[in-house]
Amino acid sequence: MAGVEPFYRTMELWAELGVSFVAEQTFFRGVSEPDVARRLANRSVLVNVHCRSRHAVDRFERRMRDDPLCGEARLEKLLPLAQKLQSDLYEPLTMDCPLIVVETDDGYTPPLQRVIDQIDQIYSRPLMHDLDRPGAES
Repeated sequence: MAGVEPFYRTMELWAELGVSFVAEQTFFRGVSEPDVARRLANRSVLVNVHCRSRHAVDRFERRMRDDPLCGEARLEKLLPLAQKLQSDLYEPLTMDCPLIVVETDDGYTPPLQRVIDQIDQIYSRPLMHDLDRPGAES
């Protein structure tokens, strides 16, 4: 996978520079956990936000059927792959960091603001920067 190495190298650089970031990626069991542990865990505050939906394959099939470029023959090839990925990726990986599971069957459960609040609590990010406090010098 040509994009994996630049993905990790970029995150390593940002972590070294002290930049906070969110990385969205499909992580694969048995492959991603050692990569995250070796490349990111020792230099980052990690939070695994795992999104899933029981209806992911149905959503995928509807999108493909609505896509004029897909076609029935292509869908027949893609649908078994989508079903396998759903099976393989539904449960979160064990990444030795806090885990937040978000169900996306109908919106977000827990709601997005609660996910943000949980991450803020884990990360211990101040809700207000010292320079924004009343009475702070300009």
